[in-house]
Amino acid sequence: YLKAIKDRPTLVIHGTADKVVKTNNALYMEEKLPHAKVHLIEGADHSFTNFEEERINLTVQWISKTFK
Repeated sequence: YLKAIKDRPTLVIHGTADKVVKTNNALYMEEKLPHAKVHLIEGADHSFTNFEEERINLTVQWISKTFK
């Protein structure tokens, strides 16, 4: 699926305490997708428990910058 989105802007937000998906997956996407923006949220789990506002703010900022 990465080939299908390689030329598109992509936002990846990943928590460093995610026990479902390893952080390396986000870093792999950053390496393979030239237009990817990756944000690692220190201490956030898979559901971004207690980090929802930070995740939302990062998303809104990225959308605002990417799709002016």
